Amino acid sequence: MLEIRPAREADQSAIVQLCHQGWHDAHAHLVPTEILAYRTPAYFSLWLKQTTDVFHVAVSDELLGFAGNDSVHSPSTQTPPRGHWKPEEPWCAAGSQHLGRTS
Repeated sequence: MLEIRPAREADQSAIVQLCHQGWHDAHAHLVPTEILAYRTPAYFSLWLKQTTDVFHVAVSDELLGFAGNDSVHSPSTQTPPRGHWKPEEPWCAAGSQHLGRTS
């Protein structure tokens, strides 16, 4: 069963993993190759420790995705989202389900 809840300290490793994978999936082809060496799990771990964002996670058997109040890094999901998300629409952190309807 899918659960949406506030992120816990125990979720940090999975959030870092999703940030790292998501950033590389979305940006690696857009930036100079030299930048890629700096976008490591350690980089995202430091970002997570320094951010003032409040995160919520989508969890089933594992962490599926997360969303925070920083629009630059949110939402992030375990798999590439499907459908078309618009910033003005509320978004569920699990996949590409918009609240109230599915894609």
